[in-house]
Amino acid sequence: MIPSLNPNSTTPKGEQYAIAWDALNNGDKARDAYTPEQRAHAKCWLTYRTIDGEITSKDWLEKIFPIDTGSIESQGMAVRWRYSLITAEVYLCILHNNDDWKNLAEVILDSLAGDDLTTHPGIATNVMRVMALYSYALYLDNDPSFASVARNSIQAWRSMWVNVNPEERPMRFAEVAADSIPLYVMARLLTIDKPLEPWADTLVNAQASTPWGRCLIELGIHPRRLWSAKAASPAGSKVSLYKQLHASQKYGTGSMSEGFKKKLLGLLPPIKDGSPVIDFGCGQSQDAKKLWPQAKVTRYDPAIPGLDKLPETEHSAGLCFEVMEHIPEEEVTDLLSQMKRLAPVWAITVHTGPAAQRLATGENAHCTQRPVEWWMGKFREVFVGKELQCSPINDQRFLLIIT
Repeated sequence: MIPSLNPNSTTPKGEQYAIAWDALNNGDKARDAYTPEQRAHAKCWLTYRTIDGEITSKDWLEKIFPIDTGSIESQGMAVRWRYSLITAEVYLCILHNNDDWKNLAEVILDSLAGDDLTTHPGIATNVMRVMALYSYALYLDNDPSFASVARNSIQAWRSMWVNVNPEERPMRFAEVAADSIPLYVMARLLTIDKPLEPWADTLVNAQASTPWGRCLIELGIHPRRLWSAKAASPAGSKVSLYKQLHASQKYGTGSMSEGFKKKLLGLLPPIKDGSPVIDFGCGQSQDAKKLWPQAKVTRYDPAIPGLDKLPETEHSAGLCFEVMEHIPEEEVTDLLSQMKRLAPVWAITVHTGPAAQRLATGENAHCTQRPVEWWMGKFREVFVGKELQCSPINDQRFLLIIT
């Protein structure tokens, strides 16, 4: 491995990038300086940076994915990096709606009969996570083979323990906690007709911010889904306070100007007649109907009776005006994940300063007041592979177009 690329490394991010790109370079110098295992580590590290949104999917496809890291030995730490790299590529393909990930999953499925699971603790975790995603995808597609994939994966994991000596491999016991949730996902699929305790499913939902958890949620945009991110809403955990605010005064009644409407129409792709669009956190405004009069508009706001049912279907595009600042910081990622599932294209405005109104508790109605850079980091984390165009509206508001 390359120590400076390890998760606990204190090496500055810029230096890590330089090392990773140097190791992955196709020239003879890089091949002489780094082993195939180290080059696989570098490719894996760069792939996870793409998942994080730091590298564009275009650059990954053109500059990282095609590179052959060389022949990796089938033992010890070497084989660990082979599985780590396949796993990272599976995650990235799922998050970009690329079905090639299923071919990679088949490679791992074929390896279950071998001894690879016992060679390094990280291998078992990665294999179980990919197999959980694969069996879940088969289940969603009504493919009955999901049961055999899940059953064989669980059996391979159980057989592994026969050959694990706790005195020789104590770290395997320390890391087994990471295996438990993907194992539960597969066990849940095998017992789909039996009632289970709801608390167990909350353990799965708690993984929503991890790469593999994000993939599980991404696959679940489907009527047969078993798991989804916790119900996020424009008011988040403060929905009752915003209900009071709407009931006590005219709140969220703003309307876009003709100039702003013209700007949005120039930045957003055209919407066909009758296409479904959503105004997410609409308040009492009619902005989506004004912007897209030809479309079928869904207005959603959990703080307004009659508009408080979150739609299940995907839309062609969405608006989200002056909503994000009302969400507690710890709930922002969940909300963005919900939005990502509802539409591929968004026009979003965010206010970075305080509101004139206060909630019943006395706190400012804008509970999250953060600079543009902070918000953009959150958007990049969730909308991986999307084009993000940010422009200022005034000193405290900005517009973000996601396409």
